Formats: sequence, C-alpha cells, structure tokens
Amino acid sequence: MSMLSEWKEFPIDAFPLVAKNSALELQRNTGAPLGLIAASTLTSMSLVIQGLINVRRLDGLEGPVSAWYLIVAESGERKTGTDEKNLKAIREFDAEQAKQFKSKMLAFETTMQAWEVERKAILSAIKKSAIKDASTDDLKKRLSTHAATQPKKPRLVRLMPFS
Repeated sequence: MSMLSEWKEFPIDAFPLVAKNSALELQRNTGAPLGLIAASTLTSMSLVIQGLINVRRLDGLEGPVSAWYLIVAESGERKTGTDEKNLKAIREFDAEQAKQFKSKMLAFETTMQAWEVERKAILSAIKKSAIKDASTDDLKKRLSTHAATQPKKPRLVRLMPFS
C-alpha cells in the first residue's frame, strides 16, 4: 500500500463537523493528502485549546491538553503549505499579542519606576525616624500598604511555542 493510499483512508468523519469541513475545504484548495491536512488541523486545534483545558491522568497528575504529531510524507505533498494555512490565524493572533505586550511592558516599566521611587521614599522616611528614635509604626503600615500595590508584570500570551 502506498503512502498516498494510506492518506486517502483517513477517517475524517470522526472529526467534529467544523473541523471536518475545514479539512475538506483545505484539501479541495491545496490537493494535499487528507491525512496530512487532518494532522495539521488537529495540531492547530490543540494549540488553541491547550491553555483552556487540563487533562487529569489516572496517576492523579494534571496538565494542559496537547498533541504531538510527526508527519512523514514525500517532498511536494504540501506539508509546509498545509501548516501555513492552518496556522495563519494563530500566527496573526500571536503577532497581535506581541504588539499589545510591548505596549503593556512600556506602561508597566513606567508605573514600576514610579512605584519604586515611592517605596524608596518610604524606606528613607523609616530610616530617618529610626535614627531619631521616633516611632516608625505608621511608616511601616504605609510601606505594607504600598507593597500591596506593586504593579504586576504583564505576561506575553502565545499560542505558538516555537514561532
């Protein structure tokens, strides 16, 4: 049995309807083998949901859902083209997230610098009061309150781990 005939026997009807229709449309547009397209489609679906769903295994361990695929196909069977089409929206999402992250980081750094100046001023006031043997209780409360307002560093959201 040739590799091409094995691809043709892929059980695409087991896919959810939207994924099945997407895979069949991609096959019509590219002519790539259905099994190759299906593996690429499953990869894309896995990337999109892995941050939303955890899997609990029998041994009590829990972790993100993910799928790993190794596709062996002849040169010219459109592996790269299929992945490019399936991952296009994900790559666009990641690019937009990176752009937003850059903006959020600039705001965070500015806010963090101001927060740090205020922290140093409170610490300086505590030091001055301690040198004078004056009470530092109110300043310590102020420092504690200030610590609770420390800005949170933004997190870069990415779906593609290796792009």
